[in-house]
Amino acid sequence: MRERGLDALIATTPENVIYVSNDDSDRLFLFINMQVAALLPRDGLQPCLIVPGTELPYLAGEPSWIQDIRAFGTFFVSQGDERPLNELEQRLLTLMNRPRAGSLVEAIAGAVRDRGLDGGTLGLDEMNVPPRTMEALRVALPRVRFMEAFDTFREIRMVKTPDEIARLRRSSDINQAGLQAIIRVAGKGVTDAELRYVYFRAVTEAGAVPRMWGSSAGPRSSCFFSVGREPLEPGDLIRLDIGCRYLHYFADTSRTLVVGEPTHSQRQAYSAIRAGVQAACDRIRPGTTACELFDVCMATIRANGLPNFERHHCGHSIGLEMYEPPMVVGGGRNSDIFAKGPDRPLEPGMLVNIEAPLYHLGFGGMNVEDTLLVTPTGAEWLTTLDREMYVV
Repeated sequence: MRERGLDALIATTPENVIYVSNDDSDRLFLFINMQVAALLPRDGLQPCLIVPGTELPYLAGEPSWIQDIRAFGTFFVSQGDERPLNELEQRLLTLMNRPRAGSLVEAIAGAVRDRGLDGGTLGLDEMNVPPRTMEALRVALPRVRFMEAFDTFREIRMVKTPDEIARLRRSSDINQAGLQAIIRVAGKGVTDAELRYVYFRAVTEAGAVPRMWGSSAGPRSSCFFSVGREPLEPGDLIRLDIGCRYLHYFADTSRTLVVGEPTHSQRQAYSAIRAGVQAACDRIRPGTTACELFDVCMATIRANGLPNFERHHCGHSIGLEMYEPPMVVGGGRNSDIFAKGPDRPLEPGMLVNIEAPLYHLGFGGMNVEDTLLVTPTGAEWLTTLDREMYVV
């Protein structure tokens, strides 16, 4: 904040609010129009968490580290006298008895003024601020200079804390267990839909939330088509690209299966893909740039039998979002769908997912994707599952 001339940051998107406050209520993700904010001033000023009144029960049971909780809007809970209030109910009553603002804007303005920041420069996470809310904020705080800060939050979140790494490690372990459950049941006669069911069940039972089924099997494996219900036949490829979320932190892993013995062309294509991913993973260390990882991955794949191979990216970071910067994109290119961002050198504490899926119509699809943590001396693999093509 000091480097960028900001007196405070205001988080508004669920991921950034979780990062600032540890308020990790699932409800933040359930309602597209949910408004919530976390004010984080610099230089030791007290932070503030601002939520709708409907979020107070969750915070009573799962307190934020932030002490100044301000609610807005109407929310009614009655109180009887059939028994004494338990500890949880007492905490909720304490929160509900605090002064309530009429709106999010009113609550933010009050928190900013209380900290003497109403003449300052505030970095506002603009991605969850509708135009009408932005206009109301400018009217309520006419002396404040607002700066867009969504990218600033993402830059801060590039380097993970030990607690974040622990969650990401557990998420990866659960995701790999779900992948192993798929491998155990995959084979002739099984359908793509049945494989998805097995994965969703395994991940849920392990305490995570299934979030991505980017997989396809059989003739559909050549791209991420809708889930298939055709029984698998010998020779069919199964391109698994799966992701779950544990305590709001993502895992994303890919492996390739084949029903029966693979053909020569299948082996050759997979060998090239795997070699490219391995070459990029071997380069991960402090000081390496995402552009270098992309270039070595692509060059290795093309040199190993797929000279015409093309990709818009060869990986990404991961955390509270499945795709976070840095994106593994080549120099002078853009990932098209996901913003590339600056090609900054890797630092210890960053995570990098490397992948190079092949989508080949009339042939099939395959992928291998791994997650690595950048360490002071190199990299640590969070994904440890065998990277061979699985014969099922």
